Amino acid sequence: MKERTTQSMRVLALSYAAVYFSEGSFRSLGIFLPLYLRDPTLGFNVTAGEIAFIIAMAYIAWNFKFILGLLIDLTPMIHKMRRRLWILMGQIFRVLGILIIMATTNLWIIFLGALIALTGDAFVDIGADALLIDVAPPDWHGLGLGGGWAARAIGYALSSIVTTMIVIAYGWFLGWLIFIVYSLPVIMMLFLSEPPLVRERRFSKEVFARTFSDIRASTSFFFLAFFGGAAYALDPNRGLLGEIVRSVLGLGKPATLSEYLEQIPIVGATMAAFGFAAAIGAFFMGAYTDRIGHRKGYYISLTGFLLVLSLWLVGPTTIGKLIASSNPELYGVVILSSLLGFFEGWNFVAWEALIADYCPPQMSGFVFQYGMTGTHFSAFLVAVVAGSLLDIYGAFIAISVSALIVAIGYIPAMFMVPFRTSKVTISIEGE
Repeated sequence: MKERTTQSMRVLALSYAAVYFSEGSFRSLGIFLPLYLRDPTLGFNVTAGEIAFIIAMAYIAWNFKFILGLLIDLTPMIHKMRRRLWILMGQIFRVLGILIIMATTNLWIIFLGALIALTGDAFVDIGADALLIDVAPPDWHGLGLGGGWAARAIGYALSSIVTTMIVIAYGWFLGWLIFIVYSLPVIMMLFLSEPPLVRERRFSKEVFARTFSDIRASTSFFFLAFFGGAAYALDPNRGLLGEIVRSVLGLGKPATLSEYLEQIPIVGATMAAFGFAAAIGAFFMGAYTDRIGHRKGYYISLTGFLLVLSLWLVGPTTIGKLIASSNPELYGVVILSSLLGFFEGWNFVAWEALIADYCPPQMSGFVFQYGMTGTHFSAFLVAVVAGSLLDIYGAFIAISVSALIVAIGYIPAMFMVPFRTSKVTISIEGE
C-alpha cells in the first residue's frame, strides 16, 4: 500500500512539474511582450512607462489570487473534476490570448490578449497548486512544490534562449506561436484523478471560523505570508535582478532596438544561470527539506541567500577574478547569479512548504493563495523600494535594502503556529 501511494505521489509530482514547466516558459510572455512593443518596424510608439503599465495590468489577476483561491474551494465537483476545471479553463484562456496577440497589431487588442493569457495562467496555477495540496501529505510538500518550482525555472531559462532564437530567425509570428506549444504540458494534469469531495474536504463556514478565530495562528500566518517569501523579489521574471545586473555591469539605457538586442545575450546569460541553478536548488533541496523539516530548511536557505547577497556587495569583479582574468566582472555576475538562484529556489520551496502545511483540507485553495498573494506583495515592496534606490544611489544601496527586507523573514518563521484546522495539526493530533 505504501509503495502504491509513493508511486501515485510521483505521478502527481511529475504532472505538477509539467504544469510549472509550462508556466515558466509561458510566463516569459512578460519578457517578450515589451520587446515586441519596442520593435520599431511595428510602429507602436509606446513609452517605457506605458509598457510597464500594460504589463502590470495584464498581470492584474495575480494580485487577487486569494479571491480566486476562495472561488476554487467553493467550486463543486462536476464530472469528477473540480480543481481540473480551473486548469482546463485556464488553458483555453492561455491559447485564446496568444491567438489574439498574433491576429492584430492594434495595441489595446494586444493588451486584451495578454490580459486573457495571463489571467488564464493564474487559473492554471491556482488549480494545480490546490490539486497538489489536496492529495500530497505534508512530508511530500517539499518534493512536490520543489519539483514544480524547478521545472518553472527551467521553463523560463529555456524560453529565454529558444524564443529569442526563433524571433531573430523567423520573426514574431512564429515567436508568438511557440507560446501555444509552451502551454501544452498542462494537459498532463488533466488526466489525474481528483479525490472525492467528501465532508472532510468541503468548504464550510464552521471551518472558516475555526481557522481564522485562532488569533495567534492567523497573525503568524499573515506575517509569514507577506514577509517570509521576499526572496522571490529577485526572481528573473520580476525584473529587478535584471536591472541590478545592468547597473553592476554598467549597461546604459539603449537608444535603439539594435543596441537593446546587443544587451540581451549579456543579461540573458545571467538570468539563465539563475534559472538553472534555481531548478537544482528547488528540486534537490526541496526533497532534503522534507527530511530535515520545513522550518529548518527555510532558515538554512534564507541564510545562504543573504550570504550570497553580501557577496554582491563585496563586488562581482572581486569574485570573478578568482576564476578568470579576462572580463572578471561578467564572470562574477554569472557566478553570483547562479548562487543566488540556487538559494532562491530552495528558500521559496521551503517557504511554500510552510504555507502548504498551514492549509486546512477544506480550504487548501484559499489559504495557499492567501500566502501567494503575500509573496507578490513582498516582491512588489522590494521592487518599489530597491528599484527607486537603484536609480538614485546605485546597486550597492539597492542590494543592501533588499537584503534587509528579505531578512525580516526570520521573525515570522520563528513564531509561526499552524492553524488547528491545518493538515499538519490533523496529522499529528488525528482530528
